[in-house]
Amino acid sequence: MLGLGSIDKSVLISMVPKNLSDVLMDKLRSELRLHAANSGIAFTIPLNGATNLIFRIRTQGTEKEVPGIKGKEESRMSETKYSLVAAIVNRGFSGDVMETVRAAGAKGGTVIHSRRIGDKDATSFWGLSVQDEKEIVLILTESVNKVALMKCIGESCGMHSEAQGIVMSLPIDSVAGI
Repeated sequence: MLGLGSIDKSVLISMVPKNLSDVLMDKLRSELRLHAANSGIAFTIPLNGATNLIFRIRTQGTEKEVPGIKGKEESRMSETKYSLVAAIVNRGFSGDVMETVRAAGAKGGTVIHSRRIGDKDATSFWGLSVQDEKEIVLILTESVNKVALMKCIGESCGMHSEAQGIVMSLPIDSVAGI
């Protein structure tokens, strides 16, 4: 639930079987009154989308073939009406990301403060400087706008900048509150 009307937001992440997601979304719509302005957003992300993205990252630069990427999951990802654009930047740069996406037409986003936990191999793979504190900026957008938003973020807050941002998108199965 990403509330657009206030600064403070609650984010609830839960894994549920696909066959229960429609029931859960209906319950969230009615109980949280997501049809009302500034009452929040609820959405579902198919886990296969996240899994394929992670697998792509892990095999990037290797000669390993990525099973299941071509075909059903990939075509389904391109057919979704909404996408979640996520930018992971160094702490203190989420405002820069938000300025960039607002100029590109986005209405708002949610910032999650995070801390990197991992080994030095993962850091050297991405070529990142070690800064444990990160900010994750989540922007829910219509899929037709996602590439433009990602390009804007990459140009202003990408790896070449002080923000050292990484931008990705995930497909959204269903959404309420927009």
